[in-house]
Amino acid sequence: MSFIKIGNNFFEQSTLLLRPQVNFVSSSAGITGSEKVAANFSKCIKEIIAPEKQSLNQVTDRSYDEDDFKILSIIEDASRYTRQGNTNINDYLNKYMQSVGDAPNDNRFSKLINVFRFDVPVAYNQNFNIKNNLRKNLIPFHQHRYPDAGFHYTNYNTLNFYTGSNSPHDACLIYPNKNSVYTPSKSFCLNFWVNPRYSQDNKNIDYDAGTIFHMSSSICVSLISGSSTDKNNLASDFKILLQLSHSADTLPKTIDYSNLTHPNDLIFTSSHTLKKNHWHNVTIRWGSSEYNNYDGAIFIDDNETEFNIPSSSLCQSNEIITLGNYLNTSSTNAAKFFNNTVGTQGLTILNAGTPNEPTNQSDIYECGLNAELHDIKLFNKYLNDTEVNAVKSKGIRKQRLNNSDSADIYNNLLFYVPIFFYPLTREREVLVTPFQSITGSTTNDPFNVQFSFGVGGKHLNLENFTKEFIQEEFPRLQSLTGSLLTGTIENITADQYIYNTGSLIRRNNFILPNDNGLFKPDYYPLSISLASSSNSYKKTNNFVDYSKISLENLIPTSSLFPGLIFQTGSIFETIVGSTPENPGVAPGSVLTIAQRTRDVSSNEITLFDISNLYYGNKIHPGSFSITDSNLTGSAGKVSISLSDNKKGSIYRSDCLTQQATWNNVGDILYEEGMVIIKSPHLFYFCKDSIDMSFKGEQNIHTMIMNVPIFKNLFNSSSNATFKTIQPSNNVNDNNVESFYITAINIHDDNFNIIMKAHFAQPILKTEEDEFVIRLKQDF
Repeated sequence: MSFIKIGNNFFEQSTLLLRPQVNFVSSSAGITGSEKVAANFSKCIKEIIAPEKQSLNQVTDRSYDEDDFKILSIIEDASRYTRQGNTNINDYLNKYMQSVGDAPNDNRFSKLINVFRFDVPVAYNQNFNIKNNLRKNLIPFHQHRYPDAGFHYTNYNTLNFYTGSNSPHDACLIYPNKNSVYTPSKSFCLNFWVNPRYSQDNKNIDYDAGTIFHMSSSICVSLISGSSTDKNNLASDFKILLQLSHSADTLPKTIDYSNLTHPNDLIFTSSHTLKKNHWHNVTIRWGSSEYNNYDGAIFIDDNETEFNIPSSSLCQSNEIITLGNYLNTSSTNAAKFFNNTVGTQGLTILNAGTPNEPTNQSDIYECGLNAELHDIKLFNKYLNDTEVNAVKSKGIRKQRLNNSDSADIYNNLLFYVPIFFYPLTREREVLVTPFQSITGSTTNDPFNVQFSFGVGGKHLNLENFTKEFIQEEFPRLQSLTGSLLTGTIENITADQYIYNTGSLIRRNNFILPNDNGLFKPDYYPLSISLASSSNSYKKTNNFVDYSKISLENLIPTSSLFPGLIFQTGSIFETIVGSTPENPGVAPGSVLTIAQRTRDVSSNEITLFDISNLYYGNKIHPGSFSITDSNLTGSAGKVSISLSDNKKGSIYRSDCLTQQATWNNVGDILYEEGMVIIKSPHLFYFCKDSIDMSFKGEQNIHTMIMNVPIFKNLFNSSSNATFKTIQPSNNVNDNNVESFYITAINIHDDNFNIIMKAHFAQPILKTEEDEFVIRLKQDF
């Protein structure tokens, strides 16, 4: 036995970073990818309780019972039988195997942990504590690492138009064109971003034309299918259909392209195509006599299709502008959409003398769009190439364009719908329960906070996202509102009311996070608006950030009762009135959920708690993705994928063009395994199914100790049976002693053994040998 002091120069240390791939899928078909708790995971290990151990601290759900007695008694009987000299114990073994098969499995060796997803509850409990801990502690603690973390989301959205079996086919936005303020006098330019996200429902039906922008007898722009199909024989490329002047009054889906004579002589299609799930910028311009001899063009990105129309003007007086559908009726009938009976929506009245709305509304709108749309701009001017490129990539700002001699194009803007959140609306009826509404109210939040904090319902404030900024008009939300429940209805919740009403389902899915990374909005219209100093936008160091919508302090804390400590009971119910459990009574003087939880930040969030068994030290930045293939209420039509941007921010990642990685809809704390989806446009995200993937980060540290075996050391042993041996029978080894090294002990400074290494085969060493033994330890 010998002792050798091992210095630092005998150690080799290294670290290996592993990134295990994790895929977790949860759906109605089952769960795959669950993480195992026990290292020796087995569904076959049985749970047997011995009577002498049942009083010990066992990790089990049961105590010693007669099944355990049966198994143990068979073992005792077989043992006694063999001690008597018998060798045939087949009967005992058969009984034993049968009893073991009947025994329960040991849950300790089959326990799985899933990804835990939950919505914020309507009462104070453990899950609410998780939300508060995340909002008040974890996010502020990690904010220096992840600058976008916080209780807010990015003000960058799209209009989501789609048709389906459970969606009103006439759903669209209708803007009042009072006194033809939106009608171009002569030349014009229409610019917008569009993504043809959806094909037809199946290959056995045709892809119908879907109208993007319609101004009767003036301009009609639609999306039609191209010639390419995907592997499922569904439309995969698309074209722009343009109808001008009198030709704009032909229903797009009825056009005969082989016979474009009067009145269909002013119909044009783009020579270039738009790809499915790609963002494209579309510009349509036409100039009267002062511009290139009546030339016009359809631009898809940078690809131009030219046309020429000799005319002094192509636009006629009209009553409304429609986004996302085609108005197939007379102008007189169109004005009825804005008569004196729709004051409950806070609209401009166009026809006060005609109190009745159109009776055949579902027939009037026939060409529903299947695409996403944002940043729609109509100019009373022919924009040149420099101006088109500026508004295409940078949006609208009231300033002279660089290298341009043109006048300020902002002053030539007639119609502008950027899909910004705007915290002011006109007075209208606002839903507070499925049975009651507040008349003469306005909203300044992205979702209905009275409905959310009062009865726990999901109801998007669509009016706050669809303002037209030039004339400051608000649209009629066609088939995007609901009627109050009347009569007696028992055992109904607010969400049952919402998600059993087709128009309200469509309303909640109408605004989605924007994933278009080819465009960066300029929030100049918000900075000069009446709401420029609103607390609805995030403020940092007294500076307002119009790109971020705050989700904090949605209702004043002064409205809560600080001394009301009960969450149920007759006194509590008298004060709060309607509750999530009983929304049929009148609202009280305080909102129920806010009073229960004393939390006035948004509850319209989704949380995912991922155990570190999945990822080790942390989730690898840039590897996280999650998909909801059937957004709640969309009947499988809308699929949403989210990813992380390596900086702790979650963004939408559906499009196949450059994605807006800066558009924050949620946060991910890599070290904590926590994911929060904050955008209220993704109500109940992944409620029905989860498809999640990411990589973990796990360090494996390796230490190698080089133990030197010097000459003339390790030549003795304290073992009483130790004897030296001759290394071989060779004559030259007759006087040489040799020894076998069977183990090495590693001691600390106090000679305590802290590590042992036993060799599978002893190492032969003579007095004159010297070598190095390398010991490797992973941890």
